[in-house]
Amino acid sequence: MIPILFLIDELETWGGTERHLHELCLALDRDRYQSIIGVLHGTTVADRFAEAGLEVLPLPLRRTLHPEGARMTAKLASLMRARGVRLVVTYHTSADMLGPPSAALAGAASLSSRRDMGFTKKAVHVRVQKRVNRLLSGMAAVSSAVRDRVAETEGYPRDRIRVIANGVDASQFAPRPPGTRAAVRAELGLAEGDLVVGTLANYDPIKGYDVLFEAAERLLDARGPGGRRVRFLLPGNGPLLGELRARAEKRPGAFVMPGNRKDVPEVLSAMDVFLLSSHSEGFSNALLQAMACALPCVATDVGGNRETLDASSGTLVPAKDPDAIVRALGPLLESADRWRELGDGGRRRAQTVFTKRRMVRRYEALFDETLGEIGAAGEARARPSRRAAKAALAMGFRAARPLLGRPRRPPFLCLCYHRVLPELGASDPWLVVGAQTFERQLDVLSRRYDFVTAEALARAIAEDDLGGRPRCAITFDDGYADNLEHGLPVLRRFSAPASIYVSTDPVGGGQVLWFERVGAILEGAYRRGAQASAQKAAAAILPASPPAGTDATTLARALCEALKDLPTPDRLMRIGDYERVVGAPDAADLPRYLSWDEVRDLRDAGWEIGSHSRTHPILPRTDGPTAGEEITRSRAELADAIGRAPAGFAYPNGDCDDRTVALVRQAGYRYAVVAMPEQARTGDPFRLTRRCISEHSSRGYAAPFSASAFLAEVEGALDRLR
Repeated sequence: MIPILFLIDELETWGGTERHLHELCLALDRDRYQSIIGVLHGTTVADRFAEAGLEVLPLPLRRTLHPEGARMTAKLASLMRARGVRLVVTYHTSADMLGPPSAALAGAASLSSRRDMGFTKKAVHVRVQKRVNRLLSGMAAVSSAVRDRVAETEGYPRDRIRVIANGVDASQFAPRPPGTRAAVRAELGLAEGDLVVGTLANYDPIKGYDVLFEAAERLLDARGPGGRRVRFLLPGNGPLLGELRARAEKRPGAFVMPGNRKDVPEVLSAMDVFLLSSHSEGFSNALLQAMACALPCVATDVGGNRETLDASSGTLVPAKDPDAIVRALGPLLESADRWRELGDGGRRRAQTVFTKRRMVRRYEALFDETLGEIGAAGEARARPSRRAAKAALAMGFRAARPLLGRPRRPPFLCLCYHRVLPELGASDPWLVVGAQTFERQLDVLSRRYDFVTAEALARAIAEDDLGGRPRCAITFDDGYADNLEHGLPVLRRFSAPASIYVSTDPVGGGQVLWFERVGAILEGAYRRGAQASAQKAAAAILPASPPAGTDATTLARALCEALKDLPTPDRLMRIGDYERVVGAPDAADLPRYLSWDEVRDLRDAGWEIGSHSRTHPILPRTDGPTAGEEITRSRAELADAIGRAPAGFAYPNGDCDDRTVALVRQAGYRYAVVAMPEQARTGDPFRLTRRCISEHSSRGYAAPFSASAFLAEVEGALDRLR
């Protein structure tokens, strides 16, 4: 079990961040993570966490940018070492400034969770934060709007900020039966015939209650179908309580202000329309909960609201514009059919796009990736020295590179990618590159190389025609759909072609590739709480039983490493046996592969289409007839699909031997690519060297993108260090 310290400024109100932290800590896999919640200031609602069995540590702090803040940093580091904390996740200003240096002193990793548009940070906070951010392992932002604001104001690399939207439990937040609605309305003093516009927000200036009241006062005389009265339901608490109550008393009976409520789904059931009038929002939990409860929504177009609400679920209006709110609410109050249409659309969106399960899985993936980077505690302490060595070598290489002269520079590069995803964490991080990182890598390459297909590069090598500007071939393996969805748009911006080597069985609608199947089996097992059985069953495949607490990614890598050495029939049999014991993978955990129509779309976009066998076996460990069929049948299937026989072949897993090379030659291919330079043979077109590229290939000392580190990686300067 891995202790994680969630460090937050305060637990004073039951707002969006507090609710998020409460739900996240309760939903995390408790067999893998131990949540410790440190609170630097007020703890008024800390009892809600304690009641749920969560550990809360009050850490009283009056001033942050003060010697007291330095003492707290040392205290936090001591606490982390004593409790074995390997990861700190910070929320809000003081925690964001103290958490990363405390983690660095303790040899732990740190993540900053950004929940708002930064309206609470003063200029001095931003200046300090820019320096502290260098110690971070990464950030999570609740919306793209928050990510962009942090990148703009603090200069933190945009591609190092993972967007993880809030999620809602649509089984908890759901429409209530008519009897519940009637009972709640009666308790709140609302008549069944009233048209009720409601909100859920602390009584805080940022929530736009000034605009809400102004719009409400213009609507109070409005009548809906049958002359129904309009009323406003405003549960909550906060600094504006007295001011808002005084304003409400001027319109007796129009505003219902019942204070904080724990029965949020029931309170939402008493509403007909949900209104969010905030001046700023990172990503509104309340808006998402209202959508899940099938309420039509009107919200201000600020922050992440545009990412939450679409035309199927409600209406966005300009901020600080009461007239726009009146115009949006008016038609809703007149049309019950429109209520139901938007309410149904909002619930569908909450059930499919913003699920609590998806949110928790993305956080767990981020935690696993971050913890995987620092390794065990001893490795974490050694990591900075290795990063420093890498950074120094990369910078020295970049400085010396212009002095090397063209003859000393590599005349060509051939780079191997697998997946391009908008967010990391959905797959093995060593097979994935983020779309933004991919764009930055291509930008660096475009300044030094001409982009060509691997076929054109192989032809130039065979003809000894490598003069002029160096060339670079971008290649992809396996045939994932995200190559088209996220890779192609980036390549088009650089007018760059690419080569993709397709495994024809999954593209033709067959089984997913065996290693993806193993990963999906484990992901589903860990999510269902079946870690113990998954680890126990793994002992039949691995040389030794995995230690208790092994995470899904580590176990998947170990299993794949052991399975790939087996002959194909034995490997598939072992995977089938493992699946029968552990459980079949969920369809949602399996990657999507290209369809044949999409393969033809890539061909039409100028990509070279090559073969990667049918089912991705390790060919040197496959019997001769089966290996030959894998090579020849995949070529015939591709010829039928794209109208020409492919010229290139990529050896699955990069493995080849003399027999495999001979089979590829005999099948009619003109060249083949290997995975790493040590497998290449100079001048052999059937052992063309490639370097495998991932998100990690371009990270510098402090983990964000580094052009120097990327060039040193792809041009071979780091080979000796490795």
